[in-house]
Amino acid sequence: MRNFFLLIFSFYYLLLNGQDNETTYAEQTDYKTITFNGIWSWFSDPRAIYFEGKYKRTYIGWIDNFGDVHVGFYDHGNKKIDSYVIYDGLEIDDHNNPSILIDHEGYLHLFFTAHLQNEKPIYYIKSSIPEDISSWEDLKLLYLNDKEKYPKAVNFNHTYTNPIQLKSENNKIFLFWRGVNISPTYSISTDNGSNWVSGDLLFLPDGIMGKKTPYTKVYSNGESKIHFTFTDSHPLNSDKNQLYYTYYENGNFYKANGKKIKGINQLPLKPSELDLVYISDSEKVWNWDIAEDNNGNPVLGFVTFEGIENHIYNYSLIEDDKWVNRKLINSGNWFPEDQNPDTQPEPYYSGGMTINHTNPNILYLSIKKEGIFEIEKWTTKNKGLTWIKKEITKNSKKNNVRPYAIKNIPPSNDMQLLWLQIEQYVYYSSQFPKTDITFNDRYNSSIKSDLLLRQTPNKNLEEKLIDFSSLLMDYNLSTNTIEYNSWIFGLFFKSLSQLSEISTNSRYQAQINNILQYDEEENEDFEYTDFQLIWNYNDNLERIYNEQLNGIDINQYNMLKPVDFALLIQLSTKIEDATKKNKIYNTLKINSDKIKDFILSKTDKNSSIYSKSLALYAYYWLINNNLIVIENNVLNDTILELNKIFNILEQKFNANTEMLDFKTNSVFILAVTEFFNHIKN
Repeated sequence: MRNFFLLIFSFYYLLLNGQDNETTYAEQTDYKTITFNGIWSWFSDPRAIYFEGKYKRTYIGWIDNFGDVHVGFYDHGNKKIDSYVIYDGLEIDDHNNPSILIDHEGYLHLFFTAHLQNEKPIYYIKSSIPEDISSWEDLKLLYLNDKEKYPKAVNFNHTYTNPIQLKSENNKIFLFWRGVNISPTYSISTDNGSNWVSGDLLFLPDGIMGKKTPYTKVYSNGESKIHFTFTDSHPLNSDKNQLYYTYYENGNFYKANGKKIKGINQLPLKPSELDLVYISDSEKVWNWDIAEDNNGNPVLGFVTFEGIENHIYNYSLIEDDKWVNRKLINSGNWFPEDQNPDTQPEPYYSGGMTINHTNPNILYLSIKKEGIFEIEKWTTKNKGLTWIKKEITKNSKKNNVRPYAIKNIPPSNDMQLLWLQIEQYVYYSSQFPKTDITFNDRYNSSIKSDLLLRQTPNKNLEEKLIDFSSLLMDYNLSTNTIEYNSWIFGLFFKSLSQLSEISTNSRYQAQINNILQYDEEENEDFEYTDFQLIWNYNDNLERIYNEQLNGIDINQYNMLKPVDFALLIQLSTKIEDATKKNKIYNTLKINSDKIKDFILSKTDKNSSIYSKSLALYAYYWLINNNLIVIENNVLNDTILELNKIFNILEQKFNANTEMLDFKTNSVFILAVTEFFNHIKN
């Protein structure tokens, strides 16, 4: 039966759309979303890494705005995106995204931390099956800051993680973090993460220990070298600061020209011992990325600041054993929403830059244009003297920031870049805000990729509808400003629940869990109207207000509009009174011809996409619950109507217009999910 209806669906799809529709996807200007709710800082890396073994996948880590830590993947073969919650409710803070190491057997190692949270540990977890994000060993808590070795230290936080595994040292794992007295610290594991030595200071800035906050960027291709850049302080907390470089190889640290500095047993490193890459009496500096050219030489990306309003991207490399710096472009000021320099707590938060680690002649920059940050790709063939520029995003309505070039990605691969698309960013945390912030003010961002949204046109119709429903759901989730207690949110939640049942992506269920958890904490005492009760999404509250639900008068619904059918359908799923439930069923059954006539009505001017989608949802629900007999000719016509709506919404979505409607998206998803609940049976 399922294949029969899919065959009918395919025939009507081709009849309605023709063959030429498949060729339009390359014109798409929007990009595929990896997650609708994810964010990262730029000091825990790798944030995303490609690995080719049994699968060809890019693995990605993020934290969401409920404080949940996630790992996901994009499969370059079957184009599937999936994700898994590694840790529930760590902390709402964008500093806490996980870093990812994939060892030579394909096991994933994830490291993450809280941010400046007393002496909380480094959280470490390893997959129990290679290349699998759904099966994990027990979480380990690594307390690696050594109190005995540093008894005078006053701070033992663990913040930011950067794991590196070196083939040349028998696959030893180095783990770097901001640790003892908020300075760069490291540990080593010689048994693939089972055991770790106590941490040692890596770099110590001049001045009073613990008064400065150095920032570290780390990169290695995994062979023998590890490259580092350090600032000696945060640009906000110093009159001026500097940028330094060193690399590690075979037990020793070196300057870029190969001159030995000291052995690993002689740490910590001091600023005077390192390469001084950047110093200025008038500009501050912050490191953003580091890579390695074909000769093993470092290539650096960093930002210098002419005051707080002008963020200048810089590109530095080695020529004739000397550092050469190219100033690239003024990217504008900070990206957080408060644009008042007197009240903005993080004026040095640039849009950001990243280096293509496979080809460091390629940069990706986030540049402010007409008030919005856009992503550009810059390519040089002469060591940064001149650049070829390409717009990745343009005419955006949301800021695109913190780009990340995927580590180890082959240059011919279909996805090279990820970035954050910001819906809301007042401040990085809700734990220790420097500004008034509530739970609803917390950051809200999606992780975007440079994959064109519709670049896989050869999927069958079932996959197309599910994929497009997922796009609409992602749009709803990333733009949701609807109050939890409104009936529209209940409608949305029902569509989210039904989509999670047919989708292979676990992120929808994770979002459901977070919403229910938030509801239990925030909304227990809310007084509901009848309309809100019918669409209320919380099962616990349904029991509390069951008496009020059973008291709703169903005669008030005259069954002249699809919304009447949808309301009674929803009410029938909630009430416990069997007599009243049967009365609702009889009302729906007796009036079923009305919903059929509405679907087949040609008066499109008087029936909105929203109403038609509601009618289709009701019709398929009636079939699925055996309240009407299937008429094949009518079913075929409803498929045509579903197709029409699909085409209209897809055109709006691809045109990136403001015409997308939260409510309409939700009811279309309900219609699609009910349709598939029918054909799968």
